[in-house]
Amino acid sequence: MKKIAVFLMLVVVTLCCAFAFTACGSDGKLAMDKRYIFSSEVKKDAAEQSSFVFHSNGTGEYTLHDDYSHAHYVIHFKYTYADSDKSAVVCFYDSITTLDGDDGSYTSTNWSRLVTISKNVLVTGASTFWINEDYLKTIPNYSK
Repeated sequence: MKKIAVFLMLVVVTLCCAFAFTACGSDGKLAMDKRYIFSSEVKKDAAEQSSFVFHSNGTGEYTLHDDYSHAHYVIHFKYTYADSDKSAVVCFYDSITTLDGDDGSYTSTNWSRLVTISKNVLVTGASTFWINEDYLKTIPNYSK
């Protein structure tokens, strides 16, 4: 009798864990055609915010606005999932478009980024994160 009870408990725990991992994994999807805004720039005007945008066709744009270094450009990239659970993507340079105020000094074609993803945020470094423009509406007191 104890063996059956232990077996049933094991089955229940296994099913609960499988459900939890599936539920967590569904949040790992990128929000397509939405801007992920650099966390320290959410209070800036949209035209001055650095951001990522991903498209379902495997392409995207990384927009940088940096007045200090006179860097204002859009890097067009192609991305691929880095792992089977789709929790990260690797972005690879495809082309660049300069914007008003850019000094033209960025010429590298080996730009790439490893990005940990979710529907609400992206992480590109230890403390560098990007917030989905729709998710910002749910955290109105952030960066006040």
